[in-house]
Amino acid sequence: MLVHLSKRIQDLEHDHIQLEKWVVKRLSPDEFTEKYLPRAYEEAIRFLMSERYYAEAVFLYRRMLDEGLLPSSATNSTVMALSVAAAGASGSDLLKALEVTLTDPQYTESSLLQLLDFLAKLSLPSTLRVQVARRFVESRRAGYTPSMALVTRLVMLQAKDGLLRESLDWIARGNDDERPVATTRESGRLYKQLLSHLKTTNPDDSGAVDMILSHMKSNKVPVSTSVFNMLIAMQARRGAASQAFSLYNVLVEISKSQPLYPDSFTFGTLFSLTQSLRSPGNRNARRRRFKEAANVLPPRTLYQHLLHYGKRDIRTHVVTLSILNVALRTFLTMRDYAAAFVVVRTFPTLQLHPNRDTYYIVMKLLMDRIRYDLWQARNLNEARWGDHMLGINPADAPAITVDDSLAETVLAFGKQPIGRPIRMPTLAQIDNEEEIPAVDAFDALPLERILKRAILADMMLHGHTVALSSSVSSAIARAKEEMVTHPDIVLRKTDFRRKRRR
Repeated sequence: MLVHLSKRIQDLEHDHIQLEKWVVKRLSPDEFTEKYLPRAYEEAIRFLMSERYYAEAVFLYRRMLDEGLLPSSATNSTVMALSVAAAGASGSDLLKALEVTLTDPQYTESSLLQLLDFLAKLSLPSTLRVQVARRFVESRRAGYTPSMALVTRLVMLQAKDGLLRESLDWIARGNDDERPVATTRESGRLYKQLLSHLKTTNPDDSGAVDMILSHMKSNKVPVSTSVFNMLIAMQARRGAASQAFSLYNVLVEISKSQPLYPDSFTFGTLFSLTQSLRSPGNRNARRRRFKEAANVLPPRTLYQHLLHYGKRDIRTHVVTLSILNVALRTFLTMRDYAAAFVVVRTFPTLQLHPNRDTYYIVMKLLMDRIRYDLWQARNLNEARWGDHMLGINPADAPAITVDDSLAETVLAFGKQPIGRPIRMPTLAQIDNEEEIPAVDAFDALPLERILKRAILADMMLHGHTVALSSSVSSAIARAKEEMVTHPDIVLRKTDFRRKRRR
């Protein structure tokens, strides 16, 4: 019947009288037996309510009463709430109207949750919805414990009203000692939802965070990695690097005695935070350098931790393609090309392949620096990194046009012959202007060659003119020593010195 009702609503959208007549005709005793007629009315009323055909729903409700049929408590409460709200009555009037229904022992939590959804649809304030739920809970018999579904609804409603302490009290009420362990996990998820709400609405409220954590401790709800991630993300959003890394260090200490480890989200947040702190093109970042706390890990050390936990807890998939791309972006933004090279070389070692995003990150950040070097005013005969990267005379730099043709030149640095076919995207594929292959996986070697040239350009910029290939190899070796210390991760050796022909 509901399928036909939905179609009829579309056909008679602006003709409410005809719609009522059609529904009444379909709900006649000729169509349904006496046993199923009340259920048919109920389903039709609920459907009309869900479609916001309130007048038609109330009409059916009244007709149901006229037919001598008894609506359920859920339908009674919904129609009553609608009638009171439509009359513009106050919240106290609504509570009075619902008193009998809410205190009825036969009125179920499921019906209450439906009512709360409906009150939200009527845009009634969350404080009123909490009062309705409270009245229901207060009227239950001794020993009643609200379900986690109801607790969750109340917790989030009160959190939106800034009633954090009340929200925490509801979680404690739902975390009954007689419930199974699963309830403790559900409570943990609720605390996480509260932290998530706080992160969005008021990340600077450290007192609220302390209150939540203290409440978790007193109720013996274990802190999960996801909760740590939420806390770290809140501090990162504030730019509070010291606090973010303090939380990370606590997580590291816990991991020594418990199976609770940082995951890809943890490292993604910290790499992004580090990037904002150390970006050389960011004036605010340069100012923050002087205030950087001692507990803020250098990015190379953070990468070492990433590989360590990736090997230690394989189940959590800490080292993913996505997190390697985040780390790569961080090192390239910092212009630490030797570290970026080590990240790219990690890909094949971990049986991962660079994708379009990997190539885009490398090309975008290198081209941004080239563009900056070529376009900015300079002293006479001043050589810049971009000049060395492109292999041009500084005097010719002003005449260079930064366009797709120049980007093709940079991409071609990775195309040197290596004796076997290589998979690398075209510039159009990197820019998402051309469809990439079904399997978005490319070789790492072209990126290594491009980054090798970036390292060479860096060395030439800083006055290195002798044994450049050996210097590049040494720079990469130093980065590798800092970043890859796990005994099970062995990167292939790097030697860019030209081999002598026999």
